[in-house]
Amino acid sequence: MVLRTETGSSWSVNIVANTGGDKLCRGWSAFVIDNGINKGDNTHAPIMQNIPMQFIRENSLSYLTDEKMVLRTETGSSWSVNIVANTGGDNLCGGWSAFVIDNGINKGDICEFKLMSRLEMWVQVTPNPKAASRTSSDGPLSCPPRNAEVKLRTVKPELEHVIQNALKAADASSIGPPSFLTKMQRYNVEYGRILNIPMHFVRENSLSYCTDEKMVLRTETGSSWSVNIVANTGGYKLCGGWSAFVIDNGIKKGDVCEFKLMSRLEMWVQVTPNPKVASRTSRNGPLSCPPRNAEVKLRTVKPELEHVNIVANMGGYKLCGGWSAFVSDNGIKKGYVCEFKLMSRLEMRVEVTPKL
Repeated sequence: MVLRTETGSSWSVNIVANTGGDKLCRGWSAFVIDNGINKGDNTHAPIMQNIPMQFIRENSLSYLTDEKMVLRTETGSSWSVNIVANTGGDNLCGGWSAFVIDNGINKGDICEFKLMSRLEMWVQVTPNPKAASRTSSDGPLSCPPRNAEVKLRTVKPELEHVIQNALKAADASSIGPPSFLTKMQRYNVEYGRILNIPMHFVRENSLSYCTDEKMVLRTETGSSWSVNIVANTGGYKLCGGWSAFVIDNGIKKGDVCEFKLMSRLEMWVQVTPNPKVASRTSRNGPLSCPPRNAEVKLRTVKPELEHVNIVANMGGYKLCGGWSAFVSDNGIKKGYVCEFKLMSRLEMRVEVTPKL
């Protein structure tokens, strides 16, 4: 018989069968000593959370025993929890007990587990509405999942309507990590290129940074950027590295960025293009102008390509020799819109849209 505890450790214990009932013998002594069990102590099943097999299959997950799952909450805190793999679905064991205690989780609470990456989950807790005296909203519950998010529901039919209302409220309000919205101004994306972290957001989330600490920015593409933090009396700014983030993501004046605080030094950034720029359809490069700092080959939807010379000057770079031929060959007229997509350092694909 294999015995496990919430620490993730295991002990192999021999079973001796007899007419009065089976007994655990050789190996039990080591288990008692290692866990400091004394006469009168109450031994019981450890606190654990099951990851439903249906959710594992739907998301093509596979875990090994003793891998670590990181659980995060809206407070910005995180907990490392051991995974124990078995045939009926994997369990969160060692570290789960600390998560439950630290977040004041009680029987009947509802938890929604959102899979951020293979070994990271965001946990949103809704307290049991029947526990009137309880005011904290930090605690999970175990139930079956829905779709690609592990949404847990109680198996008790009398609470079904309560759970449905809680899940609808969560979906409606987009409960998740603390965040702030910033509409991009010229100083964010053109001159100077800095981003202020709002002081109210810093205060509300009890944040404190030192100059030259690094903030990691992530997007839905899976890419990440390391950006310097500068502290001053007026708050905090993102500087070095912010310019690269702006350029790589094609951020323009008027775009809206939502910054979600995943941990003290990590933010998830969602970029929404300026809706007033109706003709803009790509997030991968500038419109109606050639790129800077590149020597390029120009391609259209046709397989042919044309070489164009670049002339560098104090104001930037210009496309000259060969540009005239490109214009003539593609019938480009005044008022047409050209979208330049950077395929490599020396090559661009050009999409030409006639004047409407």
